[in-house]
Amino acid sequence: MKPFALHIVIVTYNNRWDYLNTNLTQLENCAPDSSVVVVNNGGDVDLSKNLSKYKFSSLEIINSSSNRGSAWAFKVGIQSVLNTDRSDLIFLLDDDNLIAPDAIKILTDNFTQYSSHYSFDGFALMAIRLQRNYLTAVAAGASVESHFPQANEFLGFGIRQVRNKFLIGKTNSTAIKRGIRIPCAPYGGLFFHKNLIKKIGLPDERFFVYADDFEFTYRISKSGGGIFLIPNGKISDIEESWQARSSESVFRPKFLFPENNLTYIAVRNFVYFQKQNLVTNQFYFWVNKSLYTLILLLIAIFTFRMGAFKRFRKAVNDGIKGVFDNKFYLN
Repeated sequence: MKPFALHIVIVTYNNRWDYLNTNLTQLENCAPDSSVVVVNNGGDVDLSKNLSKYKFSSLEIINSSSNRGSAWAFKVGIQSVLNTDRSDLIFLLDDDNLIAPDAIKILTDNFTQYSSHYSFDGFALMAIRLQRNYLTAVAAGASVESHFPQANEFLGFGIRQVRNKFLIGKTNSTAIKRGIRIPCAPYGGLFFHKNLIKKIGLPDERFFVYADDFEFTYRISKSGGGIFLIPNGKISDIEESWQARSSESVFRPKFLFPENNLTYIAVRNFVYFQKQNLVTNQFYFWVNKSLYTLILLLIAIFTFRMGAFKRFRKAVNDGIKGVFDNKFYLN
């Protein structure tokens, strides 16, 4: 088998040049022969001169003066790869995803092994993101069911899933020695052959941000393919997401104590994703939805967060109906 050619898609947001330069320097050291496309999403500076110092096999820059969301950015980045014949494999990264020096070699070696059992359009690999607790827990042997969205639950709440939540601390010492099959994954760290896109399609721009990565990657599982977490292919996140930074507690749920209107988009998108893909029993779904909404209502009453609760309810209703009104919530 001839060596695979690699194309790396990096999305950078709102002039985060320090993150991007740190990332590109690391990539240049460990994968200088790769082709790179940088999607400048929301930056007001043309990056052509800034990035001319890097000596990859090729370097393409796609500029957007406004932030058009992660779904759009990864979509156009992947489209750019499909329009060239320089690459076989695609590696997706956010600008703050700092890969370990040996991560690309580990992923490439694993891809070669998996491709002897699966067709190129039937699987993807996922590097482990060390700041994503659900990935590190599963890599340590915790059950996949307790860390990924399950059938008929509502925003992570489900009567039948309560038991699984108590399995988080249990580990299987053999789990870290092999790839672990997971149902969906974030963009950053996803490693796959370009033929996969012909089968599952491109990211859905309507999401703008949040859950767009899970919806996109879940199509792999839905089509009968597999996503395999590679525990020794490591990525460190330079910056945590706002959801990871939020100080959530029983009386301070993140859906009632948001930083901004992106909370509406996160709720709407996750509800839409679950409704479209994970509802196998309408009764259990609506029971879980009703109970969780009642819990939030009681908390909202006692914490004087009724405005936030009304926004939550609108996000839920829009998610169920498939209403994507991003412009209003991004102003």
